[in-house]
Amino acid sequence: MPPRLVGARAAEAPILIFVDADVSVKKDTFERILADFENPEIHAVTGLLSREAPVSSFLSHFKNEYMNYIFKRQPSDSRFLYGSVWAIRKECLIFFEPIDALFGGLVSDSELGLRLRRENRRILLDHALEVVHLKEYNLLRLLKNDFQIPFSFAVLLLAYGLENPVTCEKRFSHVSVGQVLATGLAFMAITGMGLILLFRHPIFWIQTMSCLSLFYAHWFNFLEKVLKERGILFTAKSLLFLPLDQAVMFCGMVTGLIYGHRQKFLRHALGVLRHRLHRR
Repeated sequence: MPPRLVGARAAEAPILIFVDADVSVKKDTFERILADFENPEIHAVTGLLSREAPVSSFLSHFKNEYMNYIFKRQPSDSRFLYGSVWAIRKECLIFFEPIDALFGGLVSDSELGLRLRRENRRILLDHALEVVHLKEYNLLRLLKNDFQIPFSFAVLLLAYGLENPVTCEKRFSHVSVGQVLATGLAFMAITGMGLILLFRHPIFWIQTMSCLSLFYAHWFNFLEKVLKERGILFTAKSLLFLPLDQAVMFCGMVTGLIYGHRQKFLRHALGVLRHRLHRR
């Protein structure tokens, strides 16, 4: 069981609040959370990362912009908990062993959110509840993160499936079908660039440009927002980095699906073997 759940079991307060070690809370954070719980129908509350943070690298600012944009577009009636900041009524907390898919329980908070929704618990995504992300990313660290998280989500998807109320909005946790398709387009575009260098055939130019056009169409609103708030240079860097980052996410998802299917097959095979041995 994760240490935070061990600590939660020993806690006596009716409202439990969790924050990551690499974020700082704002002055009104706890007051806002408690105000949200004044509604007795709310069982858990979660928030998001602020756009602004005391970090220096482009990649760190890009990650904060990206996460803030994604979560601001999510409905308030949420099906996930975001690990950077969330709170829950202790009576509603579910103690469980999260899925540990090679990289540890990286999405255990989202898994808890899915379990809460299965029990018809209501989770509020408070779009005004923001914490400041203090993590500094370099290229390797960010790409590693953006491979591991989709990998874990893919394993989670296989474990929990796309069931109501998930399918009504065509998303799993906070991940939409459009986001998934965009990662595939990015992967095809990056692959096309490699094929252009190898073979220089016009068909690969067509493939690459078509995929990039559709990809940037999907992310147009995000890039437009970044342009208004960060300027031309930051937007130009985002244009170049976004396809690479999304292609890495696609690789993480595909690898996670393969790994998850393999694990399900092995568990099924082991179950059949045990059953046969028991019959003997």
